Amino acid sequence: LGSAKLGVAYTNLGNTLFRMVSTGDYEDVSCITEDDSGNLWIGFDGGGVAMKSSQGAVTVYNQQNGKIMSDIVTCMTFDSKQRLWVGTYGEGVALMQNGAFRKVETTGKTDNRKNYVKCITADDDGNIWYGTIDVGLVRLREDGSTMVFGPDNTELKSSSVLSLATDKSNSLYVGTSDGFHVYDLKKQKFVTTKELTEKVGREYITSILVDSRNFVWIGTRNGIWVYRPQNNELTNITEKDGLSNTYIRSIVEDKYNNVWISTDNGITCITYLQSSDNSFTCTPFFDEDGLRQASFFNDASCATHDGKCLIGSFKGYLEINPKHGLSCDNNREVVFTTLYIKGKEETVNGENGILRENIQLTRRIEVPYNTNFSLTVSAMNHTLTQKTKYAYRIKGQGEEWNIAPDNNIYFFSMPSGEHQLEVKAITPGNDNGKISTLTIVIPPPFWRSTWAQLLYAALLAGGIALYVLRLKKKQAEKMEREKEKLKITQQYEMEENKIRFFTNISHDLKTPLTLIIAPLEKVLGESHDKSIKKELEVAWRNAKILLDEITQLLDFRKIDVGAEKLHTFHGDMVPFLQKTVQGFSQYAQSKNITLNTKINVSSMEMDFDENKMRRIIMNLLSNAYKYNRQNGTVEVTLNRQTLNGKEQMVMQVADTGIGISNKNKKHIFDRFYQEKTEEDSEYIGSGIGLHIVKEYVELHNGEISVKDNHPQGTVFTVVIPITSTATSAVAALKSEENVEDVNVSQPKEEQDTTPTILIVEDNEDSRLFLQRSLSAEYNIIMAENGKEALEMMKERDVNLVVTDIMMPVMNGLELCSRIKNDILFSHIPVIMLTAKSTEENIVAGLKDGADEYITKPYSLNILKLRIKKILQWSEDNHKQIAHGIAIEPSKITVSSLDQDLITKAIQEVEKNMQDPDFSVVQLSQAVGMTRGHLYKKLMAITGKSPIEFMRIIKLKRGHSLLEQGKTNISEVAFLVGYSSKQFSRYFKEEYGCLPSEFLRKNKE
Repeated sequence: LGSAKLGVAYTNLGNTLFRMVSTGDYEDVSCITEDDSGNLWIGFDGGGVAMKSSQGAVTVYNQQNGKIMSDIVTCMTFDSKQRLWVGTYGEGVALMQNGAFRKVETTGKTDNRKNYVKCITADDDGNIWYGTIDVGLVRLREDGSTMVFGPDNTELKSSSVLSLATDKSNSLYVGTSDGFHVYDLKKQKFVTTKELTEKVGREYITSILVDSRNFVWIGTRNGIWVYRPQNNELTNITEKDGLSNTYIRSIVEDKYNNVWISTDNGITCITYLQSSDNSFTCTPFFDEDGLRQASFFNDASCATHDGKCLIGSFKGYLEINPKHGLSCDNNREVVFTTLYIKGKEETVNGENGILRENIQLTRRIEVPYNTNFSLTVSAMNHTLTQKTKYAYRIKGQGEEWNIAPDNNIYFFSMPSGEHQLEVKAITPGNDNGKISTLTIVIPPPFWRSTWAQLLYAALLAGGIALYVLRLKKKQAEKMEREKEKLKITQQYEMEENKIRFFTNISHDLKTPLTLIIAPLEKVLGESHDKSIKKELEVAWRNAKILLDEITQLLDFRKIDVGAEKLHTFHGDMVPFLQKTVQGFSQYAQSKNITLNTKINVSSMEMDFDENKMRRIIMNLLSNAYKYNRQNGTVEVTLNRQTLNGKEQMVMQVADTGIGISNKNKKHIFDRFYQEKTEEDSEYIGSGIGLHIVKEYVELHNGEISVKDNHPQGTVFTVVIPITSTATSAVAALKSEENVEDVNVSQPKEEQDTTPTILIVEDNEDSRLFLQRSLSAEYNIIMAENGKEALEMMKERDVNLVVTDIMMPVMNGLELCSRIKNDILFSHIPVIMLTAKSTEENIVAGLKDGADEYITKPYSLNILKLRIKKILQWSEDNHKQIAHGIAIEPSKITVSSLDQDLITKAIQEVEKNMQDPDFSVVQLSQAVGMTRGHLYKKLMAITGKSPIEFMRIIKLKRGHSLLEQGKTNISEVAFLVGYSSKQFSRYFKEEYGCLPSEFLRKNKE
């Protein structure tokens, strides 16, 4: 349009983006949808339903013509069979049948509130789901049966369900007046995520749409939320993002994947840009864009087959035609209109000399380094100028597009180099406009020029030469330091190994030393009788163990310094082997291990070192027993073989034990090497036994090897050449190695009044010695490790535990901790016996709850005295309670668990003092124990049964009341929960006189 003074004005007479369609007499379009034939179905708030055919004919269904039971239609949907279901306000759900809408009659309990329908949808299984104003969510099956989901039986916080939608993943999305929820139609349960609950859990939901990307659009009074179930992402879009208004009414998607949203102030078109940081671009439309002050219904919209979007309003329905209204100028190229350098417009042949021709014709510009500049662009789109946005990116710096706030693109401190700027226009419904390109060249600064780089190269070469010279000097110095460091490290490691070795061997020596001192103390303190022989045998045997350990230590030391030599004599290996093996027969019987000897030669005269050969045999047998299984077998075999014309002795020791893994076989003879297995994880040894065996075999010019003993176990094979160069002699085998079997006395039969002591010790001699030493005064039961001890404590009543610390399976520290932290055992005192006498070990034991910590070697008399004192302390507590002394938990318990238990029990009795029906069952429930366990605990701690315990507390209170001057005995009896007769009888049993006699004496 031209004017006389104001220039030219432009208007688009063909813009048909929005069109308001009148619906005649009834204009309040509360819902709208389209069937597969292109027929439009319109629901009215007060006018029933109208069907507008694809040819334009209109059919009305209302109460007046009897074709629907209510004119207030709120929602409608088609099911999988293309049947039309409508929801009404007050008359429930109706189904289109035979040219009319018939009310769906439901079975079950009648509830008129279910007739106020707000929204409706159908699932793939033929079920109809509809939301009500005041009942919640209702599922309607084909047979007419219904099920209600409301706040009473689900996670729904509101019974007002306002919008429903389903997706291809069998999810039903439920919007209420107080939150958004997700229901899994297959699992038939709500599966709302934590993020949805936290962010949308209390929103007022107005409309829900599941779009073609399976995005869930959730309309609220505070903007819109976009939920992506695939990755559980949630995005909020409000007015600051371009939304026309935050009160959302309806949501609909067009065929171009744009989402149109009606609000309380206009319409917003949202385009999803998959490659952009800002994933959603909003374009708002207002009255001046052709909306004519339209007001919209909630959740009233649909998309038609011909690409239009329809939204219900109070003046008919709004028709949006994205094809006609948004398609103009879509493919126009963006034009660069202005260049600004440091905020000042650059002109052709200007002072900066950048432009040689108009910027619109230029395809390449060069801008000085570290210069800020901007470009103004235009799509020359006069129809959607205000709705057009511009996306840009630098090619090669990522695929994502940046959205400019207006039509200006700003660049700050752009790096040097050649950059390709790409720009495109984004209009409502179109984010794939034609791309325009501009090459921007930023020359490098002077310090990055070619001459500068040559100078840098020269300086670098000089620096490298200087560096190489200094590096050679440093390497020489470093080699000297490394040599010195290696020498110090080797010396340090050697000292550490020796310290570790002597520490381990000292623990091995302390237990045998204990079994020398303690039996000798016992023998010296008693008269000479038959039992002395047994004690001397124990002392002698353990003295031999100690001697063996010391000898092995000294032998290892000799090997370590290279001072070990072979002292051979010529003798018969057969009797020597037999007698050495015989020394292990008693040990084999005690371990339930079968010992077999197979000597396949009558005699074998050869040279060998008697002491070293004995050590070889003993160490191999010791390992065979140590790592064997219960009821296992050890087999010693002796053979003669000839190899390359030379005779050899072949001795094998085979066991059926836990075996050695293949990866550890090559290390088994290394110094200090110990293979740990799950079955022997607690064993601590020096790791030198097999190393000594290997060294001694090699001193005999022999070889030793190890292999598996199928199906389980290990076989060690020793091969030594048979020579006859040494002086003949008789192998003087020491008779001490043939020790008679020690008869183990059985523990006394358990008696009710004799305390029971549990001895936990993996060393059998120590265990049997303690049993013999204590069985005269106590009932003794024994266990080999902590795990076995705990199992025994569950079956037997134990008064005290005496335990070693170093044991396999479960050590003493863990056993003590388990006892003191178990309410069933926490009252049982624990005495620890250990070879670890350092302060930190003692502190660790006491922290775990040990009542006594006695280091080895110990005095048997001191151990007996400690046991007696601990048991006497418990007995004294029982006597104090029996004589009516007040029960003080801190003075009669040995652990915090027991103290808490007694305190709790006293409080419960005092709290229920006046209740004559308060029973032992109620007391046990109050303290969290079974009646049987409570009985055992109270007997162990107080010496009283639960009923006696309750009676003492009540009588103590009654006694105190009488002392305070209460003269009414009946009143005192009532206050402590007894009748007068019961109180008098119990009082006399406890205090030796009747309450009346006590009052009379108290007055005197």
